[in-house]
Amino acid sequence: MPFIHSNTDIPTHFTPHILPFPPTESTIDFSESVQQFGTIISEAGIRLVLLYGTCLGIYRDTQLIEYDTDADFGVYLADFDALNALTPTLAKHGFYIHSRNVYSVTYRTPTKPIDIWVIIKRKNPFFRCLGYKWLVDHVNFKTNYFETPVPLSWGGQTYYIPHNVEAYLQELYGPKWRQPQRDRHAGPRSQLSQWLNAPFVDFDMPGQFSGVNSVGTYKPWCSFLLKKYAPHSKLCQLFNHPDPS
Repeated sequence: MPFIHSNTDIPTHFTPHILPFPPTESTIDFSESVQQFGTIISEAGIRLVLLYGTCLGIYRDTQLIEYDTDADFGVYLADFDALNALTPTLAKHGFYIHSRNVYSVTYRTPTKPIDIWVIIKRKNPFFRCLGYKWLVDHVNFKTNYFETPVPLSWGGQTYYIPHNVEAYLQELYGPKWRQPQRDRHAGPRSQLSQWLNAPFVDFDMPGQFSGVNSVGTYKPWCSFLLKKYAPHSKLCQLFNHPDPS
């Protein structure tokens, strides 16, 4: 009998571990940790879908991006009961629940965190009328990336990537996704924030994934006014300023 019927049930059933001491330093490479995590999950019959920079690195470079800050996977809502049942096994291998919310569960490792994002098929008529098919990490997708994810082998284990993965990566990172670039984090930005910032800020990534302020640059006129009248304000430091040259 399933206990997790919707993403709002996730915080109730995934309880963060309270550890009496910080995790010890490990000589295990983060890539090895991710592969071990993936093996445990996949052997339980749960499909792990590569998302964000994890998808970008493994698809483009056949490896994790060295300077990425975490690993990101998607798991379908229907599999979250099975994922929760693996909590003791994952903890036994050093993967502890660090935090959770209605969109994700974060596991702590000795190196970097692993985020599991819930993949939800939109059934609400309102969202369907607007053309939205899937919800992943605050973002509604109109393109049907997740109906039939494509198997991909990495590290001797089968993972999955979004259908039409190159279109997915371009939607996240823009047309230059094939070129390795630092500080190009694809964080979600709400539609309201996109509307409010549009007159003042240019983003060099698609708006819905421009949630990290470092990818935004003030428009020249806005930069001029901020530097002239509020050079030391937090607002002036919020986004980048255009090259004066």
